[in-house]
Amino acid sequence: MIQSSILNEDTQDTAKIQYSKGVLDMVVPQPLHDLLQQFEMEVEEPFDQIEAEIAQYVVAGYVASRFSTRYPELVGSPKSPKNPNWIDFVSKGNLKTPSDNLFQAVQIMEKYFKNLHGDGLSNEKQIFKNLTNTLTPHIEHLNIPTEVVQCLVRTRTYFRLNNLNRQIIDQQFQTRDRKKIKKLIK
Repeated sequence: MIQSSILNEDTQDTAKIQYSKGVLDMVVPQPLHDLLQQFEMEVEEPFDQIEAEIAQYVVAGYVASRFSTRYPELVGSPKSPKNPNWIDFVSKGNLKTPSDNLFQAVQIMEKYFKNLHGDGLSNEKQIFKNLTNTLTPHIEHLNIPTEVVQCLVRTRTYFRLNNLNRQIIDQQFQTRDRKKIKKLIK
């Protein structure tokens, strides 16, 4: 989040950018500063979209890594250093670049995952089995083994569960902070 900016004479802006580890002062050219402000306005709501995109890369990279010895065809060729992808960005060396078929299976799974769970997690029994059975006919042409499909479903579900738990903790901290502020103001 851009907290403030100061216009310099040489058409450079100094922007204070807030990120997870603190605030960073940066000199940013005016056109890029305008782009940063526009991006900030557009990114208010789409966390679910960002979560889904990141989840697809992380799940695919994890599964490719986990099954790389048994099914080497699930691992794709790494992107060139000039064109890094999300796997390179989020990985700390533990994710592998998935094959095109595996990543396509993850994208198809995401659609069915959202249909089953919506914004939360379904209360149905055997959600792993149900989603695997629903998904399998739609990805048969990709030649993804059943145990890999099961791992995809399980990993994506745990990723959602982790994000839901993180949201609950964030809400608890916000509520606690509001109570402290009210108490301090009284």
